[in-house]
Amino acid sequence: GTQQPTMVPSACILLAAGLAASVGGALQSPGPGDAALRFYVYPGRDLDMSWLAECPGFSNLKNSAEGEGMQEANLYEALREHPLRTYKASKAKLFYLPIWEYTSFRLGECNGTDHTRRMLALNKSIRRSFYFIRSSGRDHFWASSMATEVTNNPIQRSSRVYKYIDKRKAVPGHKLVTASLMQRIWPNGPFLFNTTVGRHKQFQPFLMTSRSQMVVGRCTIDMGHQPNQVALSAYAPAARLTKENNTALPARPIFLSFAGGLDVCCTGRHIRCQVGQLLLDDSPVISIDIGVRGDALRHLGDAAKTVPCTIKALQALADKRKKPLSAMVAELVAKGGQDDVHSNKYQQMGLTMAKSVFCLCPAGDLCAASRTMSAIAAGCIPVILCDLLTGPYSVRMGPRLRRVPYEDFWISFPVAKFLRRPASLLEMLRCITPEEILRRQVLMALHRPSVLLQLPGWQAATRFLEAVADCVELVMHSTVLPKEYLVPERTVGPGASRAHTLVLAAASPRRGPALAHNTSARRRAKVAGAPI
Repeated sequence: GTQQPTMVPSACILLAAGLAASVGGALQSPGPGDAALRFYVYPGRDLDMSWLAECPGFSNLKNSAEGEGMQEANLYEALREHPLRTYKASKAKLFYLPIWEYTSFRLGECNGTDHTRRMLALNKSIRRSFYFIRSSGRDHFWASSMATEVTNNPIQRSSRVYKYIDKRKAVPGHKLVTASLMQRIWPNGPFLFNTTVGRHKQFQPFLMTSRSQMVVGRCTIDMGHQPNQVALSAYAPAARLTKENNTALPARPIFLSFAGGLDVCCTGRHIRCQVGQLLLDDSPVISIDIGVRGDALRHLGDAAKTVPCTIKALQALADKRKKPLSAMVAELVAKGGQDDVHSNKYQQMGLTMAKSVFCLCPAGDLCAASRTMSAIAAGCIPVILCDLLTGPYSVRMGPRLRRVPYEDFWISFPVAKFLRRPASLLEMLRCITPEEILRRQVLMALHRPSVLLQLPGWQAATRFLEAVADCVELVMHSTVLPKEYLVPERTVGPGASRAHTLVLAAASPRRGPALAHNTSARRRAKVAGAPI
């Protein structure tokens, strides 16, 4: 849909060879599943929190930037009428807990109850569940696609998370509260210890802790974030799109787009800083919206030693255009570039993605980000800048999952090469032929239903169930920590030490999840790094 500048022929020939080698080409046909995927959905208000969809503020939350944590609701809708659902628990192999913990945390008080009381009621119901106690939760699964949440919503003083106050300035009359998943679901962490959890990324199996937060669940599944809802609704190709019939794909006027901040931490710190260099490209079909956040604006009026990446990028652009930095910032703000609670960036980002051929998806605080899912939802080819990103339902834990071949349609650009010279990314993209672009667009369109839970057809939900079944089989046959996570127990007698055979206290099939409340069991679990 856009005119691409010509590049040096030899460079494009080398690129074409690399792209051809990276594409598998074979499409996986969806299968009907097997008996191991038959699942039961827990009923009752305490265990089934889907009634929260009727609470005030639910629709606004779902259709906002904070809606990236709403995969718990999308999974429920995808499984509610799934053909593998059974209404008889005795016939089920898997058990679904419709816990909408993020929705509950964000919405707060509704129908005479608040988040804290809902989590306590959940805990009480779990203790009474025959099927949960029977397996210590090993054949149970649930979902939460939000990691650490920062909210301005007032939190009840009775809540366990009220004391986790963010140090940044809150909205007047409110306070910023930071809560990890473990903190939000308190006191249910120990009882959900053996469950399988759909998350925003896949953690290593049996990994109990991470540097930033405690990880809930013995096995996790990458289900991605909820995509931008504007991008999802703006994508409308022909209903009968196939590999051969691809003429209905609409033209896209924007060649490459990116919207987001440059000042992040952790994984994408250096990557995002270099993204600012793409502002120097004068092509009218490249849309780079870096936004101006409060930390960057404050830098203009103080003598901070650390210059934000946003200011570095704007300074480089100001030097190129021979304008003062303050004028560049004012120009960006005047165009709606300021990121705040009053901006319409969410809508703008979704519409821009739907008009773009390529969507830049650099790492942020993590490799996994809602931006990648939003690009797929918009039909925009993701350009990945994070060497470790895999994508939802792409890492197999067993024989059942039919993985999604992201390498067939997205483009992963080496981070080291981008950091050395960001312009090399644009050169590579401009080398891609229209035929190759169209082929990847068609493949992405065919695989979208296997990635996005909100699309009809149950394909993504079935992929999720396949991954759950693989995880459950792995967990059901494992009660001992993998060797790399085992530590010796305390010394018993002079010079004596027990071997590395520490069994997970909270995973004992004989004593059930309540064992975590035993003092000695809690001590052993803490030594092993288990969340308590």
